[in-house]
Amino acid sequence: MKTGILLVAHSKKMAQGLSEILEEVNNGKVKIATAAGTHNGRLGTSAIKIAKTLEEMKSCEAIFVFTDLGSSIVTTKAALELIDEGLLQKIYTMNAPFVEGAFGATVRASIDLNIPEIIRTAQKGARMEKFGKNEGHQ
Repeated sequence: MKTGILLVAHSKKMAQGLSEILEEVNNGKVKIATAAGTHNGRLGTSAIKIAKTLEEMKSCEAIFVFTDLGSSIVTTKAALELIDEGLLQKIYTMNAPFVEGAFGATVRASIDLNIPEIIRTAQKGARMEKFGKNEGHQ
């Protein structure tokens, strides 16, 4: 069985772009899925779309859900209310950055299914320093 990574985003293009990056570091052990945009193709999120995607991932041993912006968190919480208890037990909503967190989780999940390590690796993305001090360059 695989580990699942679900990307919940307002923009289908953004989710697809990140999915493409994650597939590059995926050794086949991780199922990457997206639930992005509204049912009519607009920017936004859909609880029904998220719930349906989670149902499609039910064969995964564990599913890690990454969200892009604040309202996607609210929509994901609503979607979880539509999920049966058995599947709900396998879902981990991640308090981690969308890009860096999902990237770290995918790399770590490609090694093995160590849930605490996958969560820890994803959360490290929030502390990643990119440029050091925020200084202007003139």
